[in-house]
Amino acid sequence: MTDRIRLLLVVLTIGLVVPLDAEAQTRPTPVELVRQLGDPSFSVREQATKRLLAIGRAAVPALEAGSKSSDPETVDRCERILLKARRTDREILLDNFAADPKGEKKIALAGWERFRKLAGDDPASRQVFVEIYRNAGAILELLETDKTTATNEFSEKCQAIRKRQNSVAKGPITFTFAEVMSTLMLATDPRLKLSRENLEIAFSVFGNAPRTGELSNPAVSKLLKGLLGETREPLMAVRLIWVGRSFDPTGFDNEAITAGILRLIPSVEVNAVEAKPEQQSIQFFLIFGEKTQLKEIIPLAKRTLRNSALDPMNHVISMQILVKILGAEAIPAIEESLADLREMGSFKPGGAVRGDWITHKVSDTALSALLMITDQTQATYGIPYATAFPELPATLGTAADGFYNDRDRESAIKTWREWRSKNPMKKSVKRS
Repeated sequence: MTDRIRLLLVVLTIGLVVPLDAEAQTRPTPVELVRQLGDPSFSVREQATKRLLAIGRAAVPALEAGSKSSDPETVDRCERILLKARRTDREILLDNFAADPKGEKKIALAGWERFRKLAGDDPASRQVFVEIYRNAGAILELLETDKTTATNEFSEKCQAIRKRQNSVAKGPITFTFAEVMSTLMLATDPRLKLSRENLEIAFSVFGNAPRTGELSNPAVSKLLKGLLGETREPLMAVRLIWVGRSFDPTGFDNEAITAGILRLIPSVEVNAVEAKPEQQSIQFFLIFGEKTQLKEIIPLAKRTLRNSALDPMNHVISMQILVKILGAEAIPAIEESLADLREMGSFKPGGAVRGDWITHKVSDTALSALLMITDQTQATYGIPYATAFPELPATLGTAADGFYNDRDRESAIKTWREWRSKNPMKKSVKRS
């Protein structure tokens, strides 16, 4: 290498280094920038604020000192900058994610793909997901690599929720929006193998959670409808609908949930008579179908009537469905319940009705349903309440259907069978 080349390299090196050193010497420190937060010039204050935000956590000590300044402007700006400067790497990542509505930064967060398919990808949805991730991001991340540990972590989360609910602390126990939505999303994740107890905790607690303004976010309605559309278990659907109705977000109404109900009706198991939750599931589907008069609920109502081991109330609701929707076509199915003598309750009326106990059985509702379909009056069949109050409209499924004793009941059923033999093709003109 010649002396000339060596000299040229030295000159270039000096030219590169000197400006950098000069810039480093003139760059203000965090302490100096904090002083500028109280400068008379607005532009100086704004520039200092931007630089401190860019420095981030390294500026925290200077900002904390500045928050104790006697200058109100400095204190206010320091406190606002500290909110962002103290953020963890995860919080910075989540803020960047929420601020990237078009997904241009390709930030990958565990659980986002499932959430996006359920609730969509827009600024409101991203903000909801950020809140969910802040509350349960660790479990969502575990689900990607260790499902067993994730399940254990979520089980502990559910137990902590139950413990808070059962605490003797003064005042109502409240849950944050993030707790509610993250728990529902995890509880419905098919990768988590949860016990029934933990599922019940997740849904029963939040079904009574107070509504907050955050629940009016349209993304909440999308998420609930998405979860309902995703689930393949009727019982899970019932829990989701129950919680959704308690939150009452805009758009989560009967029309919105009917699609999920229709899809799951064939899956409702009427043979699971031992488990109370399944019984409740059957009843919910029947009640929803009766209220909205879904024709698709008829097969479930008929299957329910054929299973005498189910809760009697499910039989009553099934008969109400068949009367409203099928009319005279329901007579054969309802007639089978005339032999169902399970007692549903009793009461002792006073006033115009003599004071003996009236007992209400499933067969009594069946008879009242048949009379309603064929436009016959209950009083004609000696039903005590209707006889005492003929001006009242006919009831279906209440104690007013009942009789004083089995002798009167058997006599009324006999009268029906005699009428039926003479009127085999009688059609209904009243279905309400």
